[in-house]
Amino acid sequence: MKAGRCKSGAFAAKKALTEGKARLILLDPGVSNETQKKWREGCAFLGIPLMPMEGLGLAIGKPDHMVAAITDDGFTAMLLSEREKESISKDEMIDRTE
Repeated sequence: MKAGRCKSGAFAAKKALTEGKARLILLDPGVSNETQKKWREGCAFLGIPLMPMEGLGLAIGKPDHMVAAITDDGFTAMLLSEREKESISKDEMIDRTE
């Protein structure tokens, strides 16, 4: 992602989070349970949303990275809005099959 809106990798994401620059943390569900717990607790403590993203590393062009911090408010809003739309679509599909 251009213009520094995404800090990828555990070190860069943690730095963005602790410096108050992170607006959203993306975490690949393939990380260990302990890693998931660490990020979940850190985000909850700081009030930062955590969003699971399958294939995160491939999506950002860095296959070995499993965590990323989004630092742009507009980009964060767009990602959260898309997640909400996706969630509503899945709920509607479930309701129609019952």
